Amino acid sequence: MITSLSGGAPGDSGIFYSSIAARVQPPGAPYNINWHVHRAEEERTALNYLDQPGAPVVLWGPDKFGKTWMSQFLTDMVYQADGGACRVVAINLDTFDYESRSDYGNFIREFAFQIVGSIGGPEDWVPTLWKSPGSVNQKLGRLMRDNVLPLASTRVILALDRVDAVWGLPFKDDWFGMLRAWAEDPRLEKLRLVLGISTTPRRLIERTTQSPFNLSPPIVLGDLTRDQVETLSHLYGLEWTHQDFAALMSLVGGHPYLVRLAMHRANLAGGLSARELLAEPSNLFDDFLQRYARRLHLHPEMMAGVKRLRSDSLAELDSDTSAALESSGIAVEEKVGFYRLRYRLYERLRP
Repeated sequence: MITSLSGGAPGDSGIFYSSIAARVQPPGAPYNINWHVHRAEEERTALNYLDQPGAPVVLWGPDKFGKTWMSQFLTDMVYQADGGACRVVAINLDTFDYESRSDYGNFIREFAFQIVGSIGGPEDWVPTLWKSPGSVNQKLGRLMRDNVLPLASTRVILALDRVDAVWGLPFKDDWFGMLRAWAEDPRLEKLRLVLGISTTPRRLIERTTQSPFNLSPPIVLGDLTRDQVETLSHLYGLEWTHQDFAALMSLVGGHPYLVRLAMHRANLAGGLSARELLAEPSNLFDDFLQRYARRLHLHPEMMAGVKRLRSDSLAELDSDTSAALESSGIAVEEKVGFYRLRYRLYERLRP
């Protein structure tokens, strides 16, 4: 069992980072262990799942809550624990083009190419297998069983980011069902799944027997705690007071991205306090809010729900609207059936 919560990147021969990078990291930057704020309980649970087959790690949280970073941290830890003998396949489903999403056969073929490209396999693996008989699922299964898994003497981690990018596609249940079958297939005992989702599992797939999300309890990535926010402030070289942390968290809670955004701006301004940063007129959170507003315009039911929550501090919402707003991180359930805006900042949303 993996118990250490130190980190290091694959390819560094087990050498751990020992100092913070000289440059202050902007929010949204690529993963860097020096800037990783540990979620000890969640990390421990996930690493325990990765010790055994059949228990997918489902990382569930709103956008920009650290799912990608957590996935990379976990794969780094397994890489080190296995002495470099494992292999990692990392795929972001948002990179699939329109043609790949239009047909299940195209989707599986693109998925196969992405797997081979990520693991560094020969380019002819997919064309050769696709000439063989059988369904596309069978061909992809043979690729995993006969070509990919033998490359590792220990484990192969298939880390899929933005899994909910397939939500709404006509073949989503077939694909999710295939992932579940892989997790349960004894011939694929080397395989480990890490699935990053923002949408609640029950919205992604209704058929529980086809779902890869209920084989192990999802690991929920919530707000950073006060201690974790303070840890971040040290990384950004800020000497904030209790009042500063209270001012920031009363506005954005422990939203990982927004907290980093504020601290990065404070650092660049010469170490501003949070109260100074938030008191002056600023467009600090404008881009973030505008992205949410654009999304709301595409979903009238979500837009109507936000308007209700802005006018009433607590509002009753129908199940579809509440699930959509919860998944996006805009609303939280205060009591059964009644919801509020997750952060005071969201009162500025103008859908």
